[in-house]
Amino acid sequence: INSRANEYVAAEVADMYTTTMKDLTQMEQAIRASNLSAEAQRKKLDEVRQAKIHFSRMVEKSVDATKALP
Repeated sequence: INSRANEYVAAEVADMYTTTMKDLTQMEQAIRASNLSAEAQRKKLDEVRQAKIHFSRMVEKSVDATKALP
């Protein structure tokens, strides 16, 4: 079990990453399809893009920490 624990955790993180990024991409599509002004859309899209970047960095740190486990 211990030898596979890192693989299991990595798979769980990958699934969470994929799901979250898909949700954020759907948010971007909803913003583009909305009746918001171009300026408001740009602001919202920038917020989602920053969320994607922040989330990606968090996942990267988690994966790196998992690799460091024995």
